[in-house]
Amino acid sequence: AREVEALTRLEDPRIASIFEAGVADGRAYLAMRLVKGPSLRQQLNQWQQGAGPGLRQRLQLGLEIVRAVAAAHAQGVLHRDIKPGNVLLEAAVDGSQQPVLIDFGLARAVDTGASAAFGDTLTGDQMGTPSYMSPERLLGEGHDDPRADVWALGVLLYELVTYRAPF
Repeated sequence: AREVEALTRLEDPRIASIFEAGVADGRAYLAMRLVKGPSLRQQLNQWQQGAGPGLRQRLQLGLEIVRAVAAAHAQGVLHRDIKPGNVLLEAAVDGSQQPVLIDFGLARAVDTGASAAFGDTLTGDQMGTPSYMSPERLLGEGHDDPRADVWALGVLLYELVTYRAPF
């Protein structure tokens, strides 16, 4: 339900959109735009073996990911789990790869507190991927706002440029 609420608010070609959501035979379902292509995580692993694009192309890809997150923030949504595995790379008409941000399962509204419109996690719960979480979130000191997504973007961009995590 959280992911559906978040995605219905978002309109951007770099963010996976949903067409329909509901319950059938007691099971929740979500019909989303089909994004054909590998995850950025899969590509980084492949590129690390020496088959990667040049730095300029990787930086352009990073800029498009930043634009996707900026669009989500501008529309009032925090992602809260930005990482290479949550970015799919779709083939564009010109042969380049267009990043598409997916997995808004931990999303919450930017402008609300603990009672976010998309629900909330239990106090003390640490949701997300530790390697991409800000120190404040890891320590449970808050900062569940756009700065946490910006931190995760910084880690992702560092990895996109160097093919390794910063720490």
